[in-house]
Amino acid sequence: MESRVSTRYAKALLGLSDQADNSKQIAQQFSTISNIIADNKELQELIQSKTLPLQVKRNTLLSVFSGSDKLINNTIEVLLKNKRIALLQDVAQQYISLYEKANGIQKATVTTAIPIDEATEKKVQEKILLLTGKEALLKNTVDSSIIGGFILRIGDLQYNASVKNQLLSIKQELSN
Repeated sequence: MESRVSTRYAKALLGLSDQADNSKQIAQQFSTISNIIADNKELQELIQSKTLPLQVKRNTLLSVFSGSDKLINNTIEVLLKNKRIALLQDVAQQYISLYEKANGIQKATVTTAIPIDEATEKKVQEKILLLTGKEALLKNTVDSSIIGGFILRIGDLQYNASVKNQLLSIKQELSN
């Protein structure tokens, strides 16, 4: 239920930001807001609190996010007024998701044994383009247990070119 409500707020906000021609800026700011809320336990408690007065929440949130676009500040006000401020982070994430979908932006995660450099990132982007026909926002995660190579995840698609996976394949072949 809450997800549907958050999606409605996000859709309305995306429509308004498209009209104002600043949807990308709003997506970037919502990404920052979502990360700040996720990383700050006190802010999460403030947002979720049912006992704190709305004015305290309003003042704190508008102060913390003072550099935000007017549309974001208005969204915070509307969420406060409708007693739905607990949905702020979810609205931000839903907005980002809707924005990316509307603009054909996909996310990809590449897992490697060591952090990748620019040249390797470019090669991975080329592989993503080859596999999907689109570019993607690339996130690199490091997992030394894969030994070498990489694991590429794009939505439901996974391309496993890790040494660990190759060793497991050889082990299975030998045991059969």
